[in-house]
Amino acid sequence: MAYKVRLAEFDSILQADKINLSKLQELCFAGIPDEGGRRALCWRLLLHSLPLDRHCWDQHLHDKRKQYHAFVDDIVVGGSINNSTSSSNEALHTSYSSSNCRVSDASDLDTSSGSSRCNGSLDSSTVESSKKPPSSLPYHKRSYSNSSSKTNSSSSSNSLCSDHPLNLSPDSQWGSFFKDNEVLGQIDKDVRRLCPDMCFFQRLTPHPRPDTPRLYTRVSHTPLHATSLPDKLSSAHPRQRGARKSPSPPPENLPPGSEAHWEVLERVLFVYAKLNPGQGYVQGMNEIIGPLYYVLASTPADAEHAEADTFWLFTSLMADVRDLFIRTLDDSESGIGRLMTRLMSCLRDQDAATSDRLAHQGVKEQYFAFRWLSLLFSQEFPLPDVIRMWDSLLASPDRHRCLVLLATAMITLQRDKLLVGDFAANVKLLQNYPPCDVGAIICKAVELSEHLLV
Repeated sequence: MAYKVRLAEFDSILQADKINLSKLQELCFAGIPDEGGRRALCWRLLLHSLPLDRHCWDQHLHDKRKQYHAFVDDIVVGGSINNSTSSSNEALHTSYSSSNCRVSDASDLDTSSGSSRCNGSLDSSTVESSKKPPSSLPYHKRSYSNSSSKTNSSSSSNSLCSDHPLNLSPDSQWGSFFKDNEVLGQIDKDVRRLCPDMCFFQRLTPHPRPDTPRLYTRVSHTPLHATSLPDKLSSAHPRQRGARKSPSPPPENLPPGSEAHWEVLERVLFVYAKLNPGQGYVQGMNEIIGPLYYVLASTPADAEHAEADTFWLFTSLMADVRDLFIRTLDDSESGIGRLMTRLMSCLRDQDAATSDRLAHQGVKEQYFAFRWLSLLFSQEFPLPDVIRMWDSLLASPDRHRCLVLLATAMITLQRDKLLVGDFAANVKLLQNYPPCDVGAIICKAVELSEHLLV
């Protein structure tokens, strides 16, 4: 009976002509029911992705979805935001193929990435051979054998010959292509391993975009091979070698006209990175967009437009936690460094013994809290528990304060183990948080909020 009463309370708020946001936040903090698409609708309202006027919803959603599809057409289907004219693109390949502007292979180029906070390389992901024009160019602009390209190439070869894969100019199309592929290579690697404990993101979406180029085809996963060269010494004294492991096979291609859910997220994150060049894509964003997409894609009424709606939900959420992903803002009021300092101050006020124990052992907050806070606990719990915790997090008017309280609650709930554990045991416990009822963490956070100033 209590559950039915709670459903009725949600419906009374969501069916009103004007949404009472404060009452909705209070109701959502205790958890949102799964039935009837209520969670997807509530998350939209909590993230201000929908106006509070119910009569504006249909038009607002139509306009936003249309705008996102325009982004996809421009960035993915059309090639890139900085496309030049068709004739110059055609002449680029013609002049580049000449003897004056030829480079042997794109694998010889240094394309190290600098956008990720973790400063990680792209493993063995490499761009396709530079003997081909950048695939970021529109398909209809890559027909190099027609007569117009031959005519235009002679008149513009001098200016276009300067744009080649080794060109360091910020206006170079090749430079833009390589940078895009560095970002795309990292996104491709991250979305493929999203939520490995469940197979949802590897399944086929029932609403693919068969007319949209597959982004992962721009990144080739090339294994490295070694060849043994015979010499006199090795012939005279043969040595036994262990069996060499065969390189891991490239990802299996999906059937034509189909798409996996991770491909959808790859497209959304790439579009977001292109539209936000100052921030770009940072490792960990895949963990934040995953729960948003899962809630929408698993709701029958929202599944068809899950891609576009996820983009806007992700954009709204990133507007609130963006500074956690920008290294230069680590020590600012909204940066991750400041947030971790607030966490340890809160822990010291609440549980001085545990705080002193961790400080004496040298267990720094960077060892565990960096991931907790920057990824909104998305890697600490199974996806259903993350979604439940996000109900409370998104419903909080001050999400940074809520993050600190939840993290403090997680530490204090493990107080007994931390006080008797050594350095290695405590670091392992905090980096691999034990399974628990996230409801207990939320209740503890509420208790802390009543008498702690964070």
